[in-house]
Amino acid sequence: MKRLGLFLFLALFATIAAQCEPQAAQKVAQVGPRTWIDAPLPNSNLPLASVEIISHSSDPLQIVQVELSVNGAVVRTDLNPDSQRTLATMRQPWMPPGPGNYTLMVRAQNSTGVWGDYATTVVTVGGAPGAPTPPTATPSLVPPPPPARGVTATPLPPTRTPTSIVPPPPTRTPTSIVPPPPTRTPTSIVPPPPAGCRGVPSIAFFSASPSSITAGQSATLSWGAVTNADSVEIDHGIGGVATPGSTSVSPATTTTYTLTARCGSNTKTQQVTVTVQTRVLPPPPSDTTGPTIDRIGTSNNFFYRSGCSPLSIQVTAHVTDPSGVVNVNLWYRVGSSGSFTSVSMDAIGSDTYRKTVNGSEVPGTSIGTWQFYITARDGASGLGNVSQSPTNTSVTLYSTCVR
Repeated sequence: MKRLGLFLFLALFATIAAQCEPQAAQKVAQVGPRTWIDAPLPNSNLPLASVEIISHSSDPLQIVQVELSVNGAVVRTDLNPDSQRTLATMRQPWMPPGPGNYTLMVRAQNSTGVWGDYATTVVTVGGAPGAPTPPTATPSLVPPPPPARGVTATPLPPTRTPTSIVPPPPTRTPTSIVPPPPTRTPTSIVPPPPAGCRGVPSIAFFSASPSSITAGQSATLSWGAVTNADSVEIDHGIGGVATPGSTSVSPATTTTYTLTARCGSNTKTQQVTVTVQTRVLPPPPSDTTGPTIDRIGTSNNFFYRSGCSPLSIQVTAHVTDPSGVVNVNLWYRVGSSGSFTSVSMDAIGSDTYRKTVNGSEVPGTSIGTWQFYITARDGASGLGNVSQSPTNTSVTLYSTCVR
């Protein structure tokens, strides 16, 4: 009986121990590794360069991997090179994308797949290139005391494998994430220039090219930068201008242009003169010939002194000359002897001249061939040049009708 009772007691004790031991291991696994960041220190001001995040993680079980997040986004996960140790040291490089404040978060995963809480530090990136790097804390191999978690973690023998593994949740939300601050304003700002001006303005230059022209030609006015001025203007209708600049002018006579810069009641001026030469026309070519007389015509080839029709004849001619035509005369007589009578011809436009002669006005009583020619004088210097057309004998003068 005594042996049977002792056997039953040992069997009951073994059953209870077997049930409690997995539960303890399960509670240890559920707690997860404890992580702390050695460098960079909180509130460090770092240059815009690669940063090495140094951290330690501790767990009664082995540390499998360590995860680095920046501003809530995972940037890298590194396996523990010595996964058999319960205290892991991890160095993880990170390149900031630009200046600003960044929240660095590190956590570790143990051999059962459980992630521990985040270790968090906030740093500022944006120091000028070449700025000294703040001192880096020396990694500590002694983990800080773990916070009260409600469960006392009991280390397991290295060779014992937990009989119960609790899988990690699908997505672990960080317990505390510091949101990034607003966009950082650049540290170097160029201040705007002071409003207004003081003192006397300054004019770089004011010039004209060419400075001498012939009437009808153009010149270019050019001016450089004008500083310390409220306004800049040029007279002779040009008005306000921007500087530097240029404009084209065509004065009819020699003109002096004034550029005036003003700063309140203070003024500064510069002047430039454009000289205008009078256009000299070349003398006309020398005219040594008389006018050209052509297109001579008559209204009919006979006329009468009286009694019959036609009683008159009309003579026309076309007369031109580069020096102008001063006068055109018609000369006529009856027969091949005797003196010619001269009458002035009338200009009727388009270089055409005309004269009407009545039969009753012809001197004498002769009848027969009525001869005539035309002379013209131009406006050349001196007395001018005279030209004469050939004598025309195509017209007959009759005395009266024969009835």
